[in-house]
Amino acid sequence: MSSVDGRFEDYIVLPDGTRIGRLDHVFKDAVKVYEAQIVQERRDELVIRIVPADGYTKSDEQFLLTQMVDRVGTKIRLRFDYVKSVERSPSGKLQFVISGLPEGQITSI
Repeated sequence: MSSVDGRFEDYIVLPDGTRIGRLDHVFKDAVKVYEAQIVQERRDELVIRIVPADGYTKSDEQFLLTQMVDRVGTKIRLRFDYVKSVERSPSGKLQFVISGLPEGQITSI
């Protein structure tokens, strides 16, 4: 076997340089979220794109905020952006984490 093709995604980079991967479990119990995506263009901020499902409320946002803070801490700003759809890759797949930071990007495995 020469390679195994599978899902891979960018890292979140914290202000201190720590890289964090696989944050999809934050949304595991968020049943009122249709789709979600985390985007990082700056080291001090994460944008959490949410496509809300019917019944989504401020308490759902607070739940997600708590889940994110538990994993990334309080030294990075978290901003919610409510959208009708999330960005897709050129092949049409959802990339859960998109990093605009060179040290957060995965280019190959």
